[in-house]
Amino acid sequence: MDFLKKTLTRCLADMLVPTVLLPSVITANPDESGIFYNSTIELFRKLEKKGVFLIEDRDRLNHDIGAMVKKWPPKYSKKIQTILKKIDKTNRFVELDIDDTINTNCPQQQCQSYIRITTQHLPEFVLARLNCYSCAKTQMADIFSVKVVNSDEYAIEDEFCAVMEKSDRVFAKGVKLKQFEQEIILPMFRYAKHVKIYDRYVGRSIVQKNNAPKYKSMLQWLLKVFANNSRKGCFKVYCGLETEKLSKSKVDEAKIKLKELEENLKIIYPKIELSVKEETKEEQFQHDRYIITDQLAISMGRGICLVSEELSSPEDLLLDFNIACCSEPGKIEAAVRNLPDCEKDPPQTGRFNFIQMPLC
Repeated sequence: MDFLKKTLTRCLADMLVPTVLLPSVITANPDESGIFYNSTIELFRKLEKKGVFLIEDRDRLNHDIGAMVKKWPPKYSKKIQTILKKIDKTNRFVELDIDDTINTNCPQQQCQSYIRITTQHLPEFVLARLNCYSCAKTQMADIFSVKVVNSDEYAIEDEFCAVMEKSDRVFAKGVKLKQFEQEIILPMFRYAKHVKIYDRYVGRSIVQKNNAPKYKSMLQWLLKVFANNSRKGCFKVYCGLETEKLSKSKVDEAKIKLKELEENLKIIYPKIELSVKEETKEEQFQHDRYIITDQLAISMGRGICLVSEELSSPEDLLLDFNIACCSEPGKIEAAVRNLPDCEKDPPQTGRFNFIQMPLC
């Protein structure tokens, strides 16, 4: 699976960045020069990698943004529409419910829903320009967690650029679990429709007394974060079992324990699914482990087992690990999907869900 090495890129920023985009950002005046169009296109190239756009609904998005960019000169309009399509393909336009009773002082009707989204859902950044920038600054003056950025001058906004320019993450030994949750897991899970974990050692370690409890506790923690902070989509774990290296009795024991693990995890989140692949000398999982959502994919060199013993609290300290952005998750999913499914349980234990499941 050498090709998988090519799917890792050094582009992982502060994970995903919740952003509200006011229509003024892409609204061009009749006398706009090429500087405006080029600068805005470059801004969207940055946001394509890291931005999650919070919106009320698709119709409003098409009206407020889609229709506007079609009015640009063709050579610029084509470029930004291509970027918008890429963002849309990765489900980065997220529809959210908003409270229509939230008061806004904005005189522009089309901006009011975006102000309400900002007030209710607290994105990291709001992007605006011209008079809308001044208005948004006034509207957000008392919400200190939200940064209003002038899209015409984003390049000199130090905080915005710092977030957008962060690359791969390396965590030294001793980082607390709650820091990992806040900086990595929550941004990945918050707006995701599905989460898939690819870690062969979930299966390989299931009969190891020292390691199995650690993997179980990490999976339980991940599921709790997902259940409490996400859009409640599907959650799947793909793991491997080296049947050639184990005796038949050990293989049977592993299958029983994996079934018990899945049933235990369903208590936390009923929609969890566990898929077990048979690993042989010729056909194995890739070495790196991955967390893949419909919005972002990352590689974790150490996998999900980041602790030296079972988790007990958010203050627990983690082992050292690194994270990289994966640019071609489809290849990883296909490679695992092509591995043979593990055979079903021994007769006395009944059937277990060792079947190949379709992707979300």
